[in-house]
Amino acid sequence: VCAPRGGSGCTTVAVNIAVLLAQRSSGSAVMVDLHPLAARGADLLNIEPPGTVWELAEIAEQMDDAILDSFLATHESGLKLLAGGKVATPHWIDKMTYQFLSDLLGRLRRRFRYVLLDVPPLVWQVPAYAMKRCERVFVVSEARDGLWARDTAAFVQSLEAMGVPKANMQLVVNRVSKNDVLTPEQLAEVCGLDGVLTIPNDTKAIADASRAGQPVVI
Repeated sequence: VCAPRGGSGCTTVAVNIAVLLAQRSSGSAVMVDLHPLAARGADLLNIEPPGTVWELAEIAEQMDDAILDSFLATHESGLKLLAGGKVATPHWIDKMTYQFLSDLLGRLRRRFRYVLLDVPPLVWQVPAYAMKRCERVFVVSEARDGLWARDTAAFVQSLEAMGVPKANMQLVVNRVSKNDVLTPEQLAEVCGLDGVLTIPNDTKAIADASRAGQPVVI
């Protein structure tokens, strides 16, 4: 789950999909929050993580299944969470290497039916590598105005240029309102994507869920 800019509701979407998958698979789902700053996955699930993916990356050479388990938090739905960071560590972007991410995803895929990644709106080769391994890439955006359309189209083009197949991308238009300048279908056409999923603008339900640390799907 990714987005062209912050504030799109990407993490809220990711958390709710992840909890739903955990409920449907008897807990065989894990979510990895790759946000290096202001990661909100743990907050929205109301759990205190034992560590972050960035701290795990710092000891990548020592990682085995036991160490990985010690970094995973468990939600009441059965979802496992590898939390993102709240404070940037020195050279944080250098810690997230191909080798570490490949090892991490390999270990998780052997143990969980669903592996969901919450990816920050930063386009660089390492998260693009991860998205190339995903069966589905949800691009969360809004149809509020032309600037969202421009940014989303550019984001989709950037991902495609880095090798993420456009056929694997699925547009999710969040906070759909009658005041939007574009329809979800028009935004999908601008981005060159087939089909679109929509989420209505229900700010009260989202705000209440966020305050309670209880995802909407629960």
